[in-house]
Amino acid sequence: MDPLHKNLNDRYSFHGQDSGETILFVIHRHWFDILIQFLPFLAALIGIGIASVVFGILFPELLAGIDTTLFFFIENTILVFLWLFGFLVWIDYYLDVWIITDRRIVNIEQNGLFVRHMSEVFLFRIQDATSEVGGFFPSILNFGDVYVQSAGERERFRFHKVPDPYGIKDTIMDMVQETHQDESVFFENALEAVRRGAPSSPHSSPSENHPGPPSSPKRSRLP
Repeated sequence: MDPLHKNLNDRYSFHGQDSGETILFVIHRHWFDILIQFLPFLAALIGIGIASVVFGILFPELLAGIDTTLFFFIENTILVFLWLFGFLVWIDYYLDVWIITDRRIVNIEQNGLFVRHMSEVFLFRIQDATSEVGGFFPSILNFGDVYVQSAGERERFRFHKVPDPYGIKDTIMDMVQETHQDESVFFENALEAVRRGAPSSPHSSPSENHPGPPSSPKRSRLP
């Protein structure tokens, strides 16, 4: 086993993983996606800090007449809500993951703190994979979406805003091709085994097709 893959199997696992199934890749969304979601949090945090300083400089007498306990309580309450917002954004980013093994692709999607969806598609069911990169920043930073077309009930399997979508698409298609080749070899070997076990001629004699009653079985030798 590749040391990198062994390290992934030591660090990650998922519900329903088969014995001997090797995790090859663990993919999260691109860092730029979480940065965009964190911008309101960072802007509000900086705004509260600046407002507190400016308010104290411009209106010192007003600040002196306000109960500082109440002021800090309101400020800390706002900070707690901002921290909770940032925590939920981080949880949604970190627990949204795509796992590629040597047998299938698993998508684990986290919605909030207590809702998680898990879907999967086996490699032998995949028919095609396409990548899509749109926009200035996705083109510069090389991230986008990958769509996997399967033969199952779920027609399209989506990798959302992942890094290097072209590389992921090529890797998946290479694995699918190898899987289909292995299946072809397996079925060819099975068909060859069936042919070897079949009668040599379809027009065999009746005595060959309907032999006489079997001879009496040999008695086992007692110890």
